[in-house]
This record gives sequence, structure tokens and C-alpha cells, in this order.
Amino acid sequence: MRYKNHPDARIRRKFRAEAQALKWSYSGLLWAMDRVLRPTNERVAGMIRALSRELRRELGLISRLPEWSLGPLMPATARREARRLAEGVTYEPGTIVERTNWQAMEIRP
Repeated sequence: MRYKNHPDARIRRKFRAEAQALKWSYSGLLWAMDRVLRPTNERVAGMIRALSRELRRELGLISRLPEWSLGPLMPATARREARRLAEGVTYEPGTIVERTNWQAMEIRP
């Protein structure tokens, strides 16, 4: 919103392109966050709803389309990921140890 009327056309184009990405995905994610957080944190869920209304006002009704298509899939995906992490699945690689001076090391049997 800050840069949509900027005097430099290059900056306006850049932020218009970023707004398109928001239009086609972000509202679905906001919908899912609202549904997941509403039972446990009403204050944050209210802030998410306010952001969603602001997004609709700025980007138009077409931005609601992901709420109906992507939105219901997101809580299920989040629950599946939470189960995977609880089972111990990690995204970090294993530890790698590199030694550069093998001859100086004393090897004991």
C-alpha cells in the first residue's frame, strides 16, 4: 500500500508484481491461520482477520478465491507436518566432520 502510488514507475511495477503473488496465495494462508489459531489465541486470530479484510479491500474480491480453494487444505497440511516433526523427522543434515591434518592425529587401537 505504501508504494503503489510511488513516483518511480519501476518501484510501482515491482510492488504490483508482489501484490499479484499475495492475491493468489496469501488469503488462503490467512484463512487457514485464522481457523487454526481461533480456538487457542483469539487475539492473534482477530489480527489475522483484520489483515485479511485489508488484503481484500486492497486487492479486490478475486483475492478471496484462494480462501475457498487453498484455505481448507492448509490446516490439514499443517497437522501432517506437526505429526512428522513429532516423530523426529528433521530438515537439518547430519553432522559433517572434516579433518585436514590426518598425519598429526594419534590413532589408538
